Amino acid sequence: MGRRKDDRPRCRGPYRHRDGWYVETIIPEAAGGTGRATSDYFGTEAEALEFKEIKERKLKRLHGVTFDEALTEYREFLVTTGHKKPSTEDSADETCRRLRLFFEGAINWRVGRLEEDAAGDLYKEFTKRTYVVGGKKKRREKPYSAAHHRHTLAQAKSFMRWCVRPQKWIASSPLEDVKGIGVVSVGKEQLTGTESIKFYRLCADRALDGDHAALGLLMCLLMALRNGDVRKRVVRDVDLDGTVLRIGVGSSARSKTKKGDRPRRIPSVLQVMIKRAAHGRDALAPLFPAADGGFHTKSWLKAAAKRLCKAAEVPYVTPHGLKGTTGTLATEAGALADAVAEYLSHTSTATGRHYVADGAAANAKAARALEVIVGGKR
Repeated sequence: MGRRKDDRPRCRGPYRHRDGWYVETIIPEAAGGTGRATSDYFGTEAEALEFKEIKERKLKRLHGVTFDEALTEYREFLVTTGHKKPSTEDSADETCRRLRLFFEGAINWRVGRLEEDAAGDLYKEFTKRTYVVGGKKKRREKPYSAAHHRHTLAQAKSFMRWCVRPQKWIASSPLEDVKGIGVVSVGKEQLTGTESIKFYRLCADRALDGDHAALGLLMCLLMALRNGDVRKRVVRDVDLDGTVLRIGVGSSARSKTKKGDRPRRIPSVLQVMIKRAAHGRDALAPLFPAADGGFHTKSWLKAAAKRLCKAAEVPYVTPHGLKGTTGTLATEAGALADAVAEYLSHTSTATGRHYVADGAAANAKAARALEVIVGGKR
């Protein structure tokens, strides 16, 4: 049996040379080739030994970290510091889950092993991934959308830039020139005004009967909240006698964006239902507790949306789509783009194009979005 090739970055020597001493540094190739070697020359053996000791420490830091180890550190970075602001626990977990799938073929490689060709191959393999949809009798595999894998590529590029700076594990990112594949569809499935009214009425009836998921979806629809903004609320976030909902204020769980971290006015039609959900309970308990007393997972509202959209006889729209529905109706009702972005908690008005249906701004009406949904007339 042949001897296994040593793929570790390493120093050899010092070796005697006619003019003194030299140390050889070997960096293996990403594809498992012979690698490249450089030699540094010194006048004395002591100088060569000192250089070798310093170089080996540097090599261990630069090339000794695997993708598995790096992603563990990256998650901690996202939660504590982030690129622009700290991420929520859920957001950091989802980002690193995707990145582990993206780098699955190289998860045990040292970060310094990955080169451009191999990085491009990792992305191509990721675009071929599928996921399972449907019930037990109609389960089928469905390819991920271009938006999904292109967004994951962008996350992978951010991760590799972090490996370059501030970590200094690699000199440059091998993903920088990798181009996304496919065309991204702009916009999310939303309800029409008439469908919103039907959905609102059904959810209001269910929420009055104590269906917390129906109430949560109404909060997405009428308050333009994200899934996590609803699930992560605790009882003390319901403030000022049920008229204000605190998000990201003080010790309250943060939203996805800085714009989302602010108190929200609770519409009068929801105040009684939200106050009842919070009444007589511990201040730090989840506003909508799961069966084990903790917070629900993100699938809670998604599953409820499928159930209640079907019951209301309207197309299935995700909780995020309900948030977008509010934006579209608000724009149609004549709200300015900046006001809609503020209401939807987006950092810029440009982001709104993913949430507001095409042509909504051009068809602005006089009535307001919430009056359309709750009042049922324009």
